[in-house]
Amino acid sequence: GPAYNFSGGAAQTVTRPASQSPLGQWFAHLSSYGSIESATKNRTTVEKKFPALTGLIDQWELDVNGNTAIRLGIRVSDRSDADRLCGAVKSQGEYCAVIDTSR
Repeated sequence: GPAYNFSGGAAQTVTRPASQSPLGQWFAHLSSYGSIESATKNRTTVEKKFPALTGLIDQWELDVNGNTAIRLGIRVSDRSDADRLCGAVKSQGEYCAVIDTSR
């Protein structure tokens, strides 16, 4: 099908971010789930979509209006890595948002 992207350019390859770290401040948010079960089940779906990220996907649980939300994504130390990763993901027509986890 057609590639939907935000820059008008070709779809970019999603590659492993250089500053990937489980303690990284920046989170490239790829998907959200309402339960730990669905997050666990869908991790492989996200990895199939982006093979370069296999084994790197972190989960981040947070309270959203009294409900637990589980976000899957990649933690990095360097904001530019998160921006680059999200740019590549969005160029393929997929959702990605850069979140500052220190807030």
